[in-house]
Amino acid sequence: MLYWQTYHKYNLWNDRTLMAHCVWSDEVEQNAIKEAGVTVVHCADSNQNLISGVAPVRRMISNGIKVALGSDIAGGDHLCMFDVIASTIRASKSRRILDEWKTDFLSVAEAFYLGTSAGAEFFGEQPGFAPGNSLHAIIVNDDELISLYELNVTERVERCVYHRQSNAIKAVWSAGRKVF
Repeated sequence: MLYWQTYHKYNLWNDRTLMAHCVWSDEVEQNAIKEAGVTVVHCADSNQNLISGVAPVRRMISNGIKVALGSDIAGGDHLCMFDVIASTIRASKSRRILDEWKTDFLSVAEAFYLGTSAGAEFFGEQPGFAPGNSLHAIIVNDDELISLYELNVTERVERCVYHRQSNAIKAVWSAGRKVF
């Protein structure tokens, strides 16, 4: 019996299932993940720290598998999603090397989506700021991050992912309530 089949045997293999890591999922398991609507939770830091491998996230996404990001603080070393997103991008670059440069690495925008909206989708939210969704947002002040020229919004988000500053997060909303 294959690993995933144990979950299936006990009716735990469905669209409410989260599978962490999936570093070594073969084509059969990936097809089963897709068909059941299982969401893969990619934990790049944990995979790197435990030297367990580099998940083929780009391939999973291209094959229609739902992927979100996690910190897996048991093996990872970051809770901040900016750090998790940056680690995911670095891991995807490592995967590109392992795939003999045939796989594109994830962009900041793609990894940011996986670290935010993709996870929210598992809980029934529409991606982004969709009408009818509860507000989930952070207010970031990036004034202390120096730039030699005026940055556009995309560049400012990239800078926030890669270069954090202390006390940058000024407010947090979850489920429509201000929590910080």
